[in-house]
Amino acid sequence: MEVLTRRLRTLIAALAGVLVTGMALAGGLWSQAGLPTRSSDESLEYRVKAAYLLNFTRYVEWPPETVTGDSTLNICVVGADPFGRVLDATVAGRTAHGLPLRVLRIRSAAESEECQLVFLSRETWRRSPEILRAFSQVGSLTVGESEQFAQVGGVIGFVIVDETVRFVVNDEARDRAGLRISSRMLSLAAAVYRRDGS
Repeated sequence: MEVLTRRLRTLIAALAGVLVTGMALAGGLWSQAGLPTRSSDESLEYRVKAAYLLNFTRYVEWPPETVTGDSTLNICVVGADPFGRVLDATVAGRTAHGLPLRVLRIRSAAESEECQLVFLSRETWRRSPEILRAFSQVGSLTVGESEQFAQVGGVIGFVIVDETVRFVVNDEARDRAGLRISSRMLSLAAAVYRRDGS
């Protein structure tokens, strides 16, 4: 287990520390990063999720009115923050679509005016499932931590498949938010929920 944990830490550090040139490459690396079973290594899960969030900013296009050329692209963590400093370290000095990335911590939808990507932790959504409706607006890429999150209207939900972090996408929520997700990213999704329910 110690060898596996060391290997995972090396892999995650490489993902967070270098510029990922293609989502397919990143997806291949992430798919090999099985999650450890010890709760003390839970932060490894959030290193992988932080790397995913970074790449989501690069493979999603926002409506022009929500991202202006002289602004930042903001990743907002709502309520409970499971990342600690991991997310900040992952995006530090990085850009997406020519814009610098910034991490903000907010408490409610009222503070989300500048947010392009909105992350709702498992704990936040469990405490207030209705909060998702408040973020279902044009220009918000909502990301949560369950398949159900995406099924009920979130754009992306993280899932664990065979001890590996994957993600699912809700087509209808994506369209409602006015977002475009690259086909390369969609090809890596564990599932894409379409309007017909498939």
